[in-house]
Amino acid sequence: MDVAGTHATAARPDDFLTGGGEMAARVRAYDWARSPLGPWNGWPQSLRTAASIMLNSAHPMFLAWGPSLVFIYNDAYAPFLGIKHPDALGHPFEAIWSEIWGDIAPLIGEALSGRATWSEDLHLIMLRNGYPEDTWYTFSYSPIRDESGGVGGLFCACTETTAKVRAERRLTFQVELAERLRAAASDGEIRRVASALLSDRLGADRAGYKEFDPDGEHFEIDDGWRHDGLPPISGRHALSDFGAEAAEAVRAGRTLRVADVAADRLTRDAVAAFAPLKVRAVLMVPLMRDGRIVAAVSAHMARPRRWTDDDEALVAAVVDQGWQALERRRGEARLRLLVNELNHRVKNTLATVQSIASHTLRGAISPQDVRVDFEARILSLSRAHDVLTRRTWEGADLDEIAAATLEPFAGRDRRVLRQGPEVGVSPREALAISMALHELATNAAKYGALSTAEGRVSIAWDVVCGPRSRRLRLTWTETGGPPVTPPPRRGFGTRLIERGLARELNGSAHVAFPPQGVICTVEAVLEPEAG
Repeated sequence: MDVAGTHATAARPDDFLTGGGEMAARVRAYDWARSPLGPWNGWPQSLRTAASIMLNSAHPMFLAWGPSLVFIYNDAYAPFLGIKHPDALGHPFEAIWSEIWGDIAPLIGEALSGRATWSEDLHLIMLRNGYPEDTWYTFSYSPIRDESGGVGGLFCACTETTAKVRAERRLTFQVELAERLRAAASDGEIRRVASALLSDRLGADRAGYKEFDPDGEHFEIDDGWRHDGLPPISGRHALSDFGAEAAEAVRAGRTLRVADVAADRLTRDAVAAFAPLKVRAVLMVPLMRDGRIVAAVSAHMARPRRWTDDDEALVAAVVDQGWQALERRRGEARLRLLVNELNHRVKNTLATVQSIASHTLRGAISPQDVRVDFEARILSLSRAHDVLTRRTWEGADLDEIAAATLEPFAGRDRRVLRQGPEVGVSPREALAISMALHELATNAAKYGALSTAEGRVSIAWDVVCGPRSRRLRLTWTETGGPPVTPPPRRGFGTRLIERGLARELNGSAHVAFPPQGVICTVEAVLEPEAG
């Protein structure tokens, strides 16, 4: 029956190449007459069908056909070949992937015997870019039946999982590193643990963790970890000794990735510095804080080595985690010191308050006198504490302590004059000096120079610095007040100065009562760390 408008289009031999992208065009243009497969227009339908499915897929795929397993692949698979693309088309499977043939030949044999295979995250060392490269793949080999019912070839759908495997391994490594660093008992052990784990993970001949001086040039490094036969690198070094350009790059925060120190422009002028250390390849990742280099981790090889992005990411993780561990341990040490210091200071403060209360009660005439004197002494102690708190209890300047203590007595007419160089004192010394000055000022306000409008007080000090100590001489001098007569007994203030102050300052103190005004002389050996 003839139906108008209905007609059939005859199939063309190259229809199986339709829509196959770049690789379909290459298959069409390839001189298959030189291949065991022969011209594509003579291929069996089983091969054409498989090739059509493969070429039109967006998933990486290839097929290998015939006794020599001639290789045909799609656009998505081409990047896996690296520099082998596009010449791999039409060549035998074994010739293309000779470097991994020992790993995959058993799987190929399974597929050619009619049994499909499955491999997940299989490690393969490929030469796809001209150098050995660690890669991982998940793939299957499936047999393709030909017209005779036998296996004519194999079909592979594959996914490169290199990035995933490396990320997982890096995470596992970082977890182990964190656990080991947390258990480290010292800064040196933190650096050694980080170096040893990194060297083992990278297969490096040597690894080391270094910390830099503020100048970004000099650094200290432990021996870290090294193979037997390699010389130690521990000690103090200058970054520029290993190449001026390399040092500049590292100080700027850029990774130093040198496959061969003798050939790289950044290091070839410093080969003489690397040679005694038996270093041919270097990977150094710096750690920057506030715009300057504070640390770096290096991996060394005694032979040339092409470092990878994964190697660099691993070293970067080590330098960062190592620094965090160092900062955490040092912070914990500072916290312990702070707690111990706080406990000590609280005990000392309570003892001081107890002593103030006891002596105030002992020498008071009335309850009102007790309240006034006790409050004044406690306020003086509090003002010294305020100064030390502003300095985070690391010490204070003598003049700052004197100014805070004498502020209630100085008035607006500058009746209390202070003169002397800048002198740092420890918290213990600051509290002792503050209490002594308060007692002198209180006595002057009641009976001495500050009890009259014309009276003046001068406080002068000087320090003589020796090779191992600093000697302080401080003099309190009152003038212009009423005539002075020596007291019949030594009161709390005088005892505090001559005994307590002298003991706290590891020196001597003496209060004299000449008619023209009280004079107090203090000589002390200051703590070295306060300077």
